[in-house]
Amino acid sequence: MVLAAVVLATHLIAGPTDSLSAAEWRGDLRRLVAEIERIHPNPYHRIPKARFDGAVAALDASIPSLSREQIIVEFAKLVALLGDGHTYLAPTSAESGANFGSYPVVYYQFTDGLYVQGTDSASAALLGGRVKRIGRLTADQAMDTVGALVSRENPMWVRRWTPPLLARPEVLRALGIADNQGRVVITIERGGRDTTVELRPSTLGRPNGAGGLIWGERWRRVLPTRTPLWLRHPDAAFWLEHLRDSRTLYVQFNQIADADTESVADFFQRVARFARGRPVDRFVLDLRLNGGGDNTLNAGVIRAVLGSATLSRPDRFFTLIGPTTFSAAQNLANALERYTNTIFIGEPTGSRPNMYGDAVPVTLPRSGLTFHVSTVWWQDLDPRDRRQWTGPAIAAAASADEFRKGRDPALAAALAYNPRQALTARLRAPLVKGDLAEAMRAYQSFIADSAHRYVDTERELEALAISLARDGKLPGAAAVAELNAREHPQSPQAQYVLGEAFRRRGNPTAAAEAYQRALALDPRHAGALQGMREVRPAS
Repeated sequence: MVLAAVVLATHLIAGPTDSLSAAEWRGDLRRLVAEIERIHPNPYHRIPKARFDGAVAALDASIPSLSREQIIVEFAKLVALLGDGHTYLAPTSAESGANFGSYPVVYYQFTDGLYVQGTDSASAALLGGRVKRIGRLTADQAMDTVGALVSRENPMWVRRWTPPLLARPEVLRALGIADNQGRVVITIERGGRDTTVELRPSTLGRPNGAGGLIWGERWRRVLPTRTPLWLRHPDAAFWLEHLRDSRTLYVQFNQIADADTESVADFFQRVARFARGRPVDRFVLDLRLNGGGDNTLNAGVIRAVLGSATLSRPDRFFTLIGPTTFSAAQNLANALERYTNTIFIGEPTGSRPNMYGDAVPVTLPRSGLTFHVSTVWWQDLDPRDRRQWTGPAIAAAASADEFRKGRDPALAAALAYNPRQALTARLRAPLVKGDLAEAMRAYQSFIADSAHRYVDTERELEALAISLARDGKLPGAAAVAELNAREHPQSPQAQYVLGEAFRRRGNPTAAAEAYQRALALDPRHAGALQGMREVRPAS
């Protein structure tokens, strides 16, 4: 009976294109590359074309020796090499046409590791356990190996979408993690004890659009002892709640799309009216579950926030972000960063601030596989902004134990926020007094705090140096610029700002050296080129 079930499951997850010849697969590979180059405005913006071409040639040569699932996995890895989160082939999605099956498990990556969050009844011994091994690999090795399939702009997006891939038999089999029948041994640790279970492909769950599973009666889940606020209405596009005890207006915005009965603009105008009529000391906007939508609707959000004295107060407006904050939600984060006083809390976003998007689907003619290609360059912020994500001012995310207890560290951090936490606030006072030693101690204390692990200190220090120079505090500005250049030696902008500090203090030789370092890193840096002309004018 068990053997028959395994054979049946394996048969069900096989697709109709198993009989394609090597020549047909090679034709689809050529078509995939041709369509990427035809549609994408700049496909090789993250990888040299020669490197991509080499990967294509290697895959083309190996196709005759690969199975269907191995070819699909290699196609996904090839597309992921481009470093564009919107240009992807996702075997977990029904739209891809891969028709990959599933194991009877659902994984989730918490701050303290990979955990089993759901199983069927037969695999319940794994439920709630921290994954130690998947087949021959440790959990971290499995995440790294399978993560190569995920098209990404930063590691947060990989962390978000690798766990669903780990639950796909064809993926693990193609990568040599599972055996030829799709069987794989999982070891978990729970309560100080290890448990090992052999998983086999299951017909109980099928992939859904979120990369999870459609839960049936035979599935079990790890649920928090009490549902935290941010998980109460995950399927609603947007909703609000007034937390009276803390005088907080909480708004969760899960999808940038109009609801059936209310538009985004109307909802946020309602939020503004609500804030006027209630005792509200702080506003929390939660984007942690927002994977995007129609970014033209973001203007309605910004107008409502800027039009409300209550919503936009400094040190009282917080935006919660995380790995799922992506695409149009990233566009919204960009606008909030640019136009408001919001303080980001949580984890880094899954997108770069400047990114390609507006992907269109392309179906390969022989295999029927569908992948997506970006069509538009979204440059919301400075063209020199090369950040891989929007990072939070305060890092706050749940461990598995905090999840089980229904705690939300990000919301807790917003409610407990103290403006003194900001790096510029910590450094400015001692620098204005001329106490450089105290400023350096404050800086070291700041970066040693794990809550600040994602703070972009380069941007913070640059802004502080410019502000101090503008106020005539040239020694303090120079000290901050030197610190920034020392902490970020590969940043042409940091070297340029240091050159500006030296020039303002009347030291053209040191300024020229800093400008030269900036130009060695970026020969086209406009500021450094102009600085060199000013300190070394042509004779």
